[in-house]
Amino acid sequence: MINSTFEKWLEPGQDVPQPLVDELLRRYSTKEGYDIFPDVLPFFQMLRTKSSTEGTKPWPWKETVVGIITNSDDRVPGILESFGLKVGPRRVGTPDERTADVASEDDISFVVLSYDVGVEKPQREMFDAAIKSFEETLASRRDESDVQSWEKMYVGDSLEHDVVGASKAGWKALRLDREEQFRDSFKSKGKDLIQATVQIGDGSHYLKVSTIKNLGALSTIYPASGWLGKDSLEASGFESEKTA
Repeated sequence: MINSTFEKWLEPGQDVPQPLVDELLRRYSTKEGYDIFPDVLPFFQMLRTKSSTEGTKPWPWKETVVGIITNSDDRVPGILESFGLKVGPRRVGTPDERTADVASEDDISFVVLSYDVGVEKPQREMFDAAIKSFEETLASRRDESDVQSWEKMYVGDSLEHDVVGASKAGWKALRLDREEQFRDSFKSKGKDLIQATVQIGDGSHYLKVSTIKNLGALSTIYPASGWLGKDSLEASGFESEKTA
């Protein structure tokens, strides 16, 4: 892949120098090669404390298990850790053999990679793999609660891969407006969670999709409150329906 990227600058038969290859692989396996959105680390800090500061609302769920579902390779956990997040080792085919006390300190309990599953979002297999990882997480904690008693909520920025994929797999889905497509709507309504009308497919169909301005807006959602309409179809999370 690196050679193909630099191909137009190489002479016939010439390869990218190995020291450059090594440096690129190192750089793009850590935070040095990426920017992180400003709401991400504060969101995880809020989950760690589960308490509100002045002027903010408390987290509405008693318990939250966070997992990542991504169309990417096995660099993802290391990249997240390089930003200071605690990522559990559980992946598809890789168990978490730590004690429950140690695992409880994780920001992210498991990571589902298309690299491991063999398909990509929006395929249902990706979301089903997350359910299995979640079941294993509960079992390792000796949590006897039924998986069905937890709300499955997926948050992502892609309409097709995240919102449509999660919805078809039976999840509640929220679109995260990273491209600020609905900036004016958020401002005019004075809310960080709106129902946005979007085009799908060939553009001849429209859907209302629950859309949030940033991850902080998740604190405005109330468990089992019907915040996601039936006519709606992208951090993922599992939340207990019991409020604090």
